[in-house]
Amino acid sequence: WRYLLTIAEIHMRAGDDRNARIWMEHALFQAERRREDLGSLRSHHLMGRLLRSIGQMMLADQHLGRALESGRKLGDRRSCAEVLLERAELRRASRKPDDARRLAEEARRLAELLEWPRGVDEADALLAKLA
Repeated sequence: WRYLLTIAEIHMRAGDDRNARIWMEHALFQAERRREDLGSLRSHHLMGRLLRSIGQMMLADQHLGRALESGRKLGDRRSCAEVLLERAELRRASRKPDDARRLAEEARRLAELLEWPRGVDEADALLAKLA
């Protein structure tokens, strides 16, 4: 799944969303087939970003939710905070301010716990947009 995800990232950076999505689906399939939570986390997270960038918000939210679930299962709090911030921004864009605020506050708490200043700043900025 690692190599497949790397190929997907290369396509994504090159602006080739169609091929990026194909390679991400392959990476996700392999990660889930082998029951690798880290692969599932990374693949769902990247797929959520890609889907958001092409305007498929509902699918993006589903993939980010699965990434969050995998991150929690692994105990990867930093990745969870990143995914929470992305989901909060997605909910804000979807005009769901209460959900966005709840997710941003949770991300901020995690970022503070991790002593991750950029995460705290991003959460504060998002909360300010929601105020």
